[in-house]
Amino acid sequence: MRFLSSNYTLINISDTLVNMRAGNGMYKRRGGIRYLKAYIKQKAAWKNQGIGSNKTVVFSSIAMMGSIIFPTSLRKLLYQRILHK
Repeated sequence: MRFLSSNYTLINISDTLVNMRAGNGMYKRRGGIRYLKAYIKQKAAWKNQGIGSNKTVVFSSIAMMGSIIFPTSLRKLLYQRILHK
């Protein structure tokens, strides 16, 4: 996040830099109230560092709530078919 608050230019590259396997446990850990609280706390810390705004914290937290309340099997599908593409 420090890069985003600096004058550096960031770009996406098409090369795969890391190959990793994710078991079902990963998708289960991405849910629950503790995960949501940690996510909101991190977003607030970034906002305090000048990265983002109240609006981005609220909207991204609402979007994350949607993912968190999904059952693990649906969350796995969401990650595999949409977020990891």
